[in-house]
Amino acid sequence: MEKIFQSKLKTYLYYSILVFFLIKSIFFLVSSPLKGYANNFDANRYTRCYAVFPADNSLIEKAHSKPIREYEYKGFFDNPLIEYDFNSCFVSSELIFQFPTFLYSTILNEKFQLPSIGIVRILSIFIFIFLFHFKNRLTTFQKVQILILSFLISDPAVLLYFNTFYAEPSGIIFLTFLFIILSQLQISYNNKLNFFLFFFAILLFFTKKQYSPLAIVFIGVSFFYFLKRNRAKRKTQFVKYVTILSITLVSSVLIYNKSHYDDSFI
Repeated sequence: MEKIFQSKLKTYLYYSILVFFLIKSIFFLVSSPLKGYANNFDANRYTRCYAVFPADNSLIEKAHSKPIREYEYKGFFDNPLIEYDFNSCFVSSELIFQFPTFLYSTILNEKFQLPSIGIVRILSIFIFIFLFHFKNRLTTFQKVQILILSFLISDPAVLLYFNTFYAEPSGIIFLTFLFIILSQLQISYNNKLNFFLFFFAILLFFTKKQYSPLAIVFIGVSFFYFLKRNRAKRKTQFVKYVTILSITLVSSVLIYNKSHYDDSFI
């Protein structure tokens, strides 16, 4: 009876700490004055993908020097203040987290607060953590790992990036997913979980070029686990897996080139 009570107490404490980190992060993101970095020229390559700019036209040219709270969809071609060119849009998986606010502003023709993007990002992390708990039985060591990750993510130095249009947050998000999945694969392997490892590694690859080498490492790990656990069908699965990997990597090169991201390595 005492052991059951202690187990429930530990579980309650664990979830309480997770919820605390989530609430702490949200309060930081929505607090006033706005806490974030100025959306400099790099971020401009993402805002142009959705034609999202500061709601106050007089601040459009000042977005690189200070954080601005209110943004809205300005239209791709009908705003004289904006010389829109799709080639200046950098195609990135970061755009996934910016899409809800773009959709809101486009459909309702409303302004949106920059922290709403930060909230979408932070919620995606904690929703993933809670869903992962429901699907998998985690060890104490895994829970400690997740608490450490949550602590690091909720640090103000990290959260400042969440209130921006930069791609760093998506790198943090997908890397968190990968570490959590990898910790489970080391304990109990299944193909579905390994597929998600591969999938999130591809999304990490598409965030920005600085993260692509690390993403390739995770793709290699996924490949290693797959071959190790599927020895009976190794030849057939090897061909399928290499084909998928090749198509993905070739597609990524084409997309990077399409976005005019000039890099000699790519």
